[in-house]
Amino acid sequence: MDVQTMFLILVSAYTYYFMDKVLKSNPKDGALTKNEKIQVIILLIFNTLISWAILSFGWKKKLPIKSKQVNRYVKVILVSLVVIAIIAVFIAIILSATIRKSHGQ
Repeated sequence: MDVQTMFLILVSAYTYYFMDKVLKSNPKDGALTKNEKIQVIILLIFNTLISWAILSFGWKKKLPIKSKQVNRYVKVILVSLVVIAIIAVFIAIILSATIRKSHGQ
């Protein structure tokens, strides 16, 4: 098993552990605490879709406010990742064109 797969499995397992810990420790629903926000954002950045599914569906019935916040964060992160990818493609095209031009092709 390669390192990337191991990393995704570990992040997914931690996401489930974190979701379950918050579910058991917070009998009342409310907004994510500062510490929870930081952990949710980091988990969503490193393992976007799997972490989103675990957190969103795990909290949906008992902690719907937290679940909605996770859904908002995942939308922002996905849009940000798409924008970064588009910018990276444009930079690659510009660099490729510049290199070809400088080599006389």
